[in-house]
Amino acid sequence: GKDEGGIMATDGNLDAWRKVYKMATAGVSTNDDYFSLQGKNADGSINPNGEPLIDMDNVIDYAMVIFYGGNLDAAITWFGGDRWHNNWHGIRNRSGDEGFKFFIWDAEHTFLVESMNKGLHEDRTGPFPAGQQFGSSNPQWLWQQCLENEEFRIRAADRTHELFYGEGLLTPEAVRATVAKRMHEIESAVICESARWGDAARRDNPLNRDDHWRREMHQILETYIPQRSDIVLSQLFRQGILPDFEPAVLSDENGKIEMSAAQGTIYYTLDGTDPRMIGGKPSPTAKVYKASFEPDQAIQIKSRVIYRNEWSTLSTLSN
Repeated sequence: GKDEGGIMATDGNLDAWRKVYKMATAGVSTNDDYFSLQGKNADGSINPNGEPLIDMDNVIDYAMVIFYGGNLDAAITWFGGDRWHNNWHGIRNRSGDEGFKFFIWDAEHTFLVESMNKGLHEDRTGPFPAGQQFGSSNPQWLWQQCLENEEFRIRAADRTHELFYGEGLLTPEAVRATVAKRMHEIESAVICESARWGDAARRDNPLNRDDHWRREMHQILETYIPQRSDIVLSQLFRQGILPDFEPAVLSDENGKIEMSAAQGTIYYTLDGTDPRMIGGKPSPTAKVYKASFEPDQAIQIKSRVIYRNEWSTLSTLSN
């Protein structure tokens, strides 16, 4: 493919990505502009004549992996003064009915407990200057651009809560289980890896599995993972993505549904729809929680707290 200042289409062309860059650079603070990137109308409904260019949920998940790992070299690279991009790939269905999706690649500069820049406290939430020209545009820059839109921030907050709380994939317990499983899977293969690369930078004292890799993995398991989730949550809070109050707590005790919140008013629905409409008003189907109740059929509850004219993240419960 043709390389245009560091952006290259491995297959196909750059036409769709150039549209993304033009629209995101112009700004997506309005819902017209934000949802247009997704081939939707300003109310979030599908536009039959629209062109889906971006899968926003994928952008959020991609960014969360970058943030949690403290990735210094993707998609915005610290090694280039955060002014350049590196190590990212995107793919889009040629049928045009799906937006770009991005995936993690070549992420060795992650989970750094002490070395490189800030180690355990690395903050990759930005904003960074990369993306000011088309040649340095990237999905992490796209995340930054989309933060000016309230609906994106709401969705990002919801996904953050889903990933970092309860049984979420980025809780310390879940990450530790994943890393420990992969560590066990590759423990023998690391011997071959160290034989190939162990002396690349240390010819007189090559890195090896037993003395170096296992020590590093111990630091990751015992230092990085137990603390990193809270660190990233604090970073996202400072970015204004997370509200400063807790969502509603939902419980089902023997068929009796109860909800509680430290402050604010709880709105909920029973049909699986969001009690908050696009634009910020309560949904016509949303009810204000006043007392516990016992549904006589299977329901899917979604609830939010509204406090000081701000909505909480989403809470869900199915009975």
